[in-house]
Amino acid sequence: MTDAGWAEAIDAGVSLVIDLRNLDEHGPETTSSEPGRLPRRVNRPVENQANVEFMRLCDGLLAHPRSYPHHLGFFAEDVGAVFDEIARVDGAVVFNCSAGRDRTGLITAMLLRLNGVATDAIVDDYELGVRGFNQWMRSTPGPHREPIQLDDELTLLLEDRLRFLASWLDGLDVANFLATAGVDDPAIETLSRRLH
Repeated sequence: MTDAGWAEAIDAGVSLVIDLRNLDEHGPETTSSEPGRLPRRVNRPVENQANVEFMRLCDGLLAHPRSYPHHLGFFAEDVGAVFDEIARVDGAVVFNCSAGRDRTGLITAMLLRLNGVATDAIVDDYELGVRGFNQWMRSTPGPHREPIQLDDELTLLLEDRLRFLASWLDGLDVANFLATAGVDDPAIETLSRRLH
């Protein structure tokens, strides 16, 4: 994040940035902005890759919505902590993982569902995120970046992801999950109106 990027975030009213990444994914700090001017930043990982059973179940699936039920099963309190942060802040909130697609996609899908957004619209939003990230990888070479070069191939890859995501969303009661994950009723009520 550049100083110009932070300035734009502040001007847009961002008061909290939630980093969903694990600590070993963090790079060096790049901003020279005065810390007092920056939005509050918290680290709230929603997975722990040191958890052997989670990684066994999610082998090859961390970039797929099929990992979402496992995130909720293994790391419910961690996911709940993200929503608790969102509920208790005034102003805009930004949350991110390393690609802005999978862990970010999990939180986004749940927040949209809690606010009454239709399944089709949430699935469309996820697809736009995956396609956008893939396009960025195509134009921004770097290590550990393997974009899908053919649009037809990307469409084929997305079919299973989108189908699973729709099915998972239709069976998901976000308010009930959050209650069992330690988020209190006033916070859940605030979250259910967060996008209105």
